[in-house]
This record gives sequence, C-alpha cells and structure tokens, in this order.
Amino acid sequence: MKESTLQDTRIKEYSNTSSPEWLWELLPLSEKARDMVMNTRKAIEDIILGKDKRKILVIGSCSVHNIKETEEYTRQVIDIAEKVKDRLLVIERVNLEKPRTLADWPGIMEDPDMDGSCDIETGRYISRQLLLNINEMGIPCATEYVNTSTPQYIGDLIAWSWVGARTTESQMHKRMASGLSTSVGFKNSPQGSVDSAINAVITASAPNKFPGIKPNGMEATIHSIGNPYGIIVLRGGDKPNYSSDDIKAVQDKLKAKGVKPVVVVDCSHGNSSKDYRKQPDVFRDVITQMQTNEGLVGVMLESYINEGNQKVLPDKELQYGVSITDSCINLPVTLELIEYAFNELGGSK
Repeated sequence: MKESTLQDTRIKEYSNTSSPEWLWELLPLSEKARDMVMNTRKAIEDIILGKDKRKILVIGSCSVHNIKETEEYTRQVIDIAEKVKDRLLVIERVNLEKPRTLADWPGIMEDPDMDGSCDIETGRYISRQLLLNINEMGIPCATEYVNTSTPQYIGDLIAWSWVGARTTESQMHKRMASGLSTSVGFKNSPQGSVDSAINAVITASAPNKFPGIKPNGMEATIHSIGNPYGIIVLRGGDKPNYSSDDIKAVQDKLKAKGVKPVVVVDCSHGNSSKDYRKQPDVFRDVITQMQTNEGLVGVMLESYINEGNQKVLPDKELQYGVSITDSCINLPVTLELIEYAFNELGGSK
C-alpha cells in the first residue's frame, strides 16, 4: 500500500508500549491488595449512601516524583490511619499523572526520569509497583485520572478516583468515569463554577459508549453501565468555596437535579488561595461543618514529608521529601490535623 504523504506530517516516530495484561502479569494483584481495594471501595460507597457514618480523608502529595519518599510517607501515616479508622477512612492520594496548562512535566507515569524522555513503559511499571506496595502496607490509594487509558493499567489498585478541574468538562473523561470501578469525584472548574462538575456527575451516572482499549491493548468501543457514585469536589476557584453557604448552595443544586447531595472539599488550590499554609484553617472549618452536614463526606489535603515545594533544575540535587509541583503541608502538621479531626468528629458519632 502506498504511504500517504498527508498523514503524520509532524510525527517523528512511534514507540510501542505493552498491553495492560502484560503489566498485570508482571505485577499481579496480591490477595492483601485485593482485599484493601475491595473493602475500601465498598466503604466509600456506603459513606456516599449514608450507611457508613465515617468521613473520607484523602492525604498525600500533589504528585509522586520519588518512589522511596512516597513509601516513607506511607509508613509514617499507617499507625494513625489505624487509630482513627472508626471515624475516618484515610486514603493516600497517589497522583501519577499531572494535567498541565503549559508544556511541563506530565507525571511519573509518563516521564519517570523527569527529563522529557517519556519512558512510558518504565513509568507504568514503577507506578503499578508503587500502588501495589502502598496497598500491601495497609493504606488504600486514590488518584486523578488524566489519560483515559490509564485505568486499564492500574485501576485494580485504586480505591477512589477523581477527574480534575481542567478535565471535568471533557466529554471523554465523563464517559470514562461512567465505566470506572471506583466511585469518582469531579472537581469544580479552575474559576470556581460547579455546574460543569454537576453535569459530569449526571453524565457519568448514565450508560455510555466510548472508544478505549481492552486489556490486551486492542482498541475497542467500551459499553459502560454508568457510575452511580459520583461526588462533587470543591477545590475553590477565583475565590474559596468551602464555606457552609457555598456547600449548601451546591447541595441545593444537586437536589434540584435529582442527584444525591454529596460533597468533598479539597483544602488546597483556590480554597487555600494557593497558599499551603492556609490548608489547616480550611481543614478545621470543614471538620466543624461535618458535624452537622451529613452530605459533606470527605476532605482532601496536599501533604508530604516536608513542607513547601521546589523546582527541578539541571545539575541541582532535589531536597528530600519536598514536592516538585504544588506546595504541601508537612507530615507533623498532617498528623496533628488527623488527630484533630478524630477528636472533633467523636462528638458527632
């Protein structure tokens, strides 16, 4: 067949990648990890339905860039997660992909060497291994899905997932969410509008057909049955949107649309005015509201070993345990906030 002179005029080359099944065989799901994922997913669904009165607490770095550091973070939160489990369901945010406004680092799954080489094969392998390790340590995992093929590679190791502010309006992501095996959060727009997130919850709850890949890597039309466990995630915008009035307004909108008025608050981004040091204030306010608002089911923190963030610069060694994307609160502050939430929510049980 004659090669077209009009196709791929700006493509330099193709690099083959392996199928999801290949990765599953290399790193199979262990019995302990399977139980962790299955039990946590069921607990989250029960929390959404009001059958489980605990609250969801999602903690972890803005993005994973160092496997050993991330595992060290996990080890540091295991004991307190066990201590508070009767009131708080602690889940670690393990963000392996990063949505970008400009051309920048897309996350460890796509560019594990952080040098633009984009060794996707290695990135997927180490990402799945990390998720497997964290689950086996005793902490369930949550993640943001950026690429719609990613769930096939790691979805069996994820207990909760969300679609970010930049992609909540994406029709492909809404349809993808309709087939996810986890409950799914939709963040409000970067400017603060919640309408797109509400529309996403409704779209994802219905059966959908969309292009995707099968476990063997072949392209297929995917037929989903719909995801009834959609959640609005308030992350602020041009101004914070975690006040009781803001949350009530969102819940009223959801009720008017016939959607369960379930909300999670992300303490970072616009809700902290992009100042990580304000996250504790947002967190404490949300915990207080949780005592009287059953539909406020969860809260998220951007947290890592050490506070702040750093830039990746040529020939400069990275500081240990410091985020390379959004600024985070440190571990001591995180542990203190978990203890605070446990004590405060004791009165509402």
